[in-house]
Amino acid sequence: MQRITNKYQYIFLLLIVLLAYTPVLGFLFALKNDAFTGYFPPKMFFGDVLKQGHIPLWNPNLNFGFPIYGDMSMAWWNPITWLIGGLAGYNVYSFTLEEVFYIVLASISFFTLTSYWKWHPTAKVNAGLSYACGGYFIGHLQHFNWLSGMAFFPFVLFFYLKNTEQSSVKNYSGLALSSYFFFTSAHPGLIIGGIYFLLFFFIPDFFKHIKNGNRSLIHFSSVHIISFLVLAATVAGPVYAFLEVIPHTTRGSKIDAAISLMHPTTFQSWLSVTLPFATVKNDAFFLTDIAMRNCYMGLTTLIFFIAAFRKKIWTNNGQWLCIILFFGLLSAGGLFGEFCNRFLPLIGYVRLSGEFTIFALIAIIVIAGQEFNKYLPAPKSSRLNKIILWLAAILAIVIFVAALNIVINHNSIIFSDAFPNTGLISNLKWTIDHVSFGDTIVLQGCVQFIILISIKKIVQRRNDLLRWLIAADLIFASLLNIPFTGVGKMSPAQVQHLIDGAKADAFIAIKQTDTFNLKKNIGDLQWYNKTPGNKEVISYPMILSAAEKYFESPRKNANDQLPYVFMDSGHLKNLNYSNDKIQFDLNITAPNRVTLQQINYPGWQIISNSGPLALADHPDQLVSFEVSPSTTSAEIYFTNPAIRFLVYYSTIVLILLFSLFIFSNQNSRGPTA
Repeated sequence: MQRITNKYQYIFLLLIVLLAYTPVLGFLFALKNDAFTGYFPPKMFFGDVLKQGHIPLWNPNLNFGFPIYGDMSMAWWNPITWLIGGLAGYNVYSFTLEEVFYIVLASISFFTLTSYWKWHPTAKVNAGLSYACGGYFIGHLQHFNWLSGMAFFPFVLFFYLKNTEQSSVKNYSGLALSSYFFFTSAHPGLIIGGIYFLLFFFIPDFFKHIKNGNRSLIHFSSVHIISFLVLAATVAGPVYAFLEVIPHTTRGSKIDAAISLMHPTTFQSWLSVTLPFATVKNDAFFLTDIAMRNCYMGLTTLIFFIAAFRKKIWTNNGQWLCIILFFGLLSAGGLFGEFCNRFLPLIGYVRLSGEFTIFALIAIIVIAGQEFNKYLPAPKSSRLNKIILWLAAILAIVIFVAALNIVINHNSIIFSDAFPNTGLISNLKWTIDHVSFGDTIVLQGCVQFIILISIKKIVQRRNDLLRWLIAADLIFASLLNIPFTGVGKMSPAQVQHLIDGAKADAFIAIKQTDTFNLKKNIGDLQWYNKTPGNKEVISYPMILSAAEKYFESPRKNANDQLPYVFMDSGHLKNLNYSNDKIQFDLNITAPNRVTLQQINYPGWQIISNSGPLALADHPDQLVSFEVSPSTTSAEIYFTNPAIRFLVYYSTIVLILLFSLFIFSNQNSRGPTA
């Protein structure tokens, strides 16, 4: 019976999440900003190379080359990337569906996490929807790896708590699998945040077991040591790759505090817990990027979070409250953020402090869910009624002030020119451009007021209807905000047309201004037309330190006029190149030097008709080597046997762990002290 109930809950979650993200899933508008300028191009390049039958190791087209297996942003080590890249390949549609998959998975993973506490089904559904349809996911649709990573993190927390409580083969393998997917999918800042999040559970438990005696401490230590060893064996591939590449990149050192605190989740952004739509306007008030402002989790979560504040809240929810305080202050920047940036390990490497907000939101959802779970079996609505009435009164005042301001100052869409009446899409675009801050407050406020009154009536009578009201609340809030923070004005078909044109070199002769507009929509054209040796710095996703120096070299301007591969004198013949291999013939009468306009990163090899050739020193650290008159052909290629081995190693480990997870009994004990 429980399985049937859970199956219904999963179907309900799937239905509501898909409805909430209709503008994305329905391909009405394409994802915007970083989605297609930063995250899509590396995945597309990866898929193109993989479908040719090669393991993608090197991208020669940007910043004079870099090893893409060490890019922590594109999920090179994530098996899902390999499946999509190798089977369907990456285009606008497969990329968009992958992101929707992660959003759906986020709702399922949080629903699964709440199973650890054995919550009521309605409380579990509310938590799953509050997470996946909340403001963080809606606000960061353009930040692909922020969502993909946090889709797996609730699984990590679930199996960590389960394994600490009762270690078993199933829990060890579940923890290793979920941690691997989180580690290979998430933005590095979220990985750092995840480590600190788990410390809020590890440290109190550690001291509790010390207090309980040596036997308890030995058991606790053995479980964590075994977990660490299993995790280390599981993530050995990506860890090796990242540790190899990071020292060679420009991102291997701490970020200036002023940069890392540029786009925080400001304290005024937390007004979004009641009026999320208001965050899409009035930059001067929120003082941060629009993506960082939305912290909405649904009115039901807000009501029960407030209801949880009783005398014993620190006794019952001390860990979760500490998490809220730590990550809330950290994401807000300020003095606390600057202190953490300077003195706490790893925090100083995170570029945007606002991404830490999600960990505070997780704790808020859990505290609210625990209170909601207490209420559902035996509803007691007197305290809730007071909270709802106070919220409704506050909303009524806010709506009145905003409406009065609109009437006095005529600062509203209703005083703008009439709709263009050129079709639904054009009218939607016009509305997005002309809606005012006051309009957003009045519209969202009226909707929230109606929902609050409906909740007040439902909590007194029909709890089974509450989940539908929860769903309606989050769907409406999502649909209002997605046009501003998630999707742009172009359709997926239009974006795909630009990508196809760039891949076919159809835009080479266009004007400078048009080139700039293309970059704003699909990123740098070098990703697509596959012409190596770019002349401008492309800061994302990766630039090697040697490449950064080469861009400042006095020799670069002269080299820009030379071919991709050139000699000091003479010409190359029958030049043939791919992303990581170049072949050519040559006919020379005297010793000569060949230079490839790629950074000499460890892994480049040269073989000629007379055998292997050694790389020579170059003042700009480019790939260069000496040839003699006896050399008639040469091949330059990039390889990394260790990475190739670790790809197969990781595949075997994941298959083994997945098999153990599926076929092992939940009660089968893992090795303990």
